[in-house]
Amino acid sequence: MKNKLIKINKNSLIRLYNSKLSSSEGFESIGITYISNNPIISYIWWSRLQAMIDLASKVKAEKVLDFGCGEGVLLPSLSNIYKEVHAADLDVRTAHDVKNEFKLSNVKIFQDDIFKSNLENNCYDIIFAASVLEHFKDIEIVLKNLKQKLKKGGMLVFSCPSENYIYKIGRFLSGYNKYSGPQDIHYYGAREIAEKAKTEYKLLNKLSLPIKILPFINLHNVYLFKNE
Repeated sequence: MKNKLIKINKNSLIRLYNSKLSSSEGFESIGITYISNNPIISYIWWSRLQAMIDLASKVKAEKVLDFGCGEGVLLPSLSNIYKEVHAADLDVRTAHDVKNEFKLSNVKIFQDDIFKSNLENNCYDIIFAASVLEHFKDIEIVLKNLKQKLKKGGMLVFSCPSENYIYKIGRFLSGYNKYSGPQDIHYYGAREIAEKAKTEYKLLNKLSLPIKILPFINLHNVYLFKNE
């Protein structure tokens, strides 16, 4: 299936991550959740990417942006689905390695700051933002700037942690240290970000994870918004 998530296997991710690490860095700073030995943690993080792809699957699109692409784990899937894929983040070292490893010829990677972005306006059919928006204190500015990058009628698909008591208990029990540096601060939960997004976009759909039919047991929320 073309819209099925392409998961990068754990050994490949570890090898790619190792190419990024310096003496001052550790796995905590580069997406340890994707290579966790805890199958529940790994499942939840990969499944939210599949949920994002599912929400966007009915949208006719050719050119998309992976905003805050991080280590580039979503790039093989987006490259397989869409004609042209752009990816942007402040640190794109591993994303470049993923592009080269999987020979993603239709992917372009940009080291870019959304507050002074060089990305083209009115350009993208869909913008994906996987667990990135919660890290911005000035979220309203980010949402406005992303709106400028979208075409009229374009879609913003994002996932964020719920930050509810179930999520916080889960993090504690899993032994995951929420703060390993300034990049790990969460300023907002999913619901707060969604409410702020409603001032710029129209909400079309929402999924609660990991159990879609039990939204009160939500660790992550995934949203589909339209730029009207």
